[in-house]
Amino acid sequence: MIHPTAIIGADPFWYTRRENGERVRTTLDNEGVELGDDVDVFPHAIVVNGTLRPTKVGNGVRISHRAQVGHDSVIGEHTVVGCGAIVCGFAMIGKRCTIGVGAIICPSVTVEDDCFIGAGVVVHEYVQPNTKITIPGGRRKNWDNLPWDADKDWGFETGVSYQWPRN
Repeated sequence: MIHPTAIIGADPFWYTRRENGERVRTTLDNEGVELGDDVDVFPHAIVVNGTLRPTKVGNGVRISHRAQVGHDSVIGEHTVVGCGAIVCGFAMIGKRCTIGVGAIICPSVTVEDDCFIGAGVVVHEYVQPNTKITIPGGRRKNWDNLPWDADKDWGFETGVSYQWPRN
């Protein structure tokens, strides 16, 4: 089911400036979108045309309302893209994945099969198969200068696959 307000095949564009400073809208060649069977695209979702290759959406994919799938991306079979999630250009999402509400998959990132990306998570690096990321910001690399006491027992779990470091 493709909702009437969903946009399949939006043209990717950006603005450039001419030598005289005039702002000009620029587009690339349109490679289109390839949709698999039994794909659901909900209201106000956008799937952008490919620029170098078609944007591909596999069989049984659900793209929720206000989600965006960028140009030249690949969404594997039976994957769910949550409402308001953004899959940037050239990203590759594996089969049977869940991309949570408002999550962002940065450009050219690969998320392998059977992964769960939680709500609000920003993924900016390769994600191995069967990985769960549930903390916004993904994996924190720098534990110095946190704005809160990382060693304090806050009385709740901080995430499914994430634990605070202990001294």
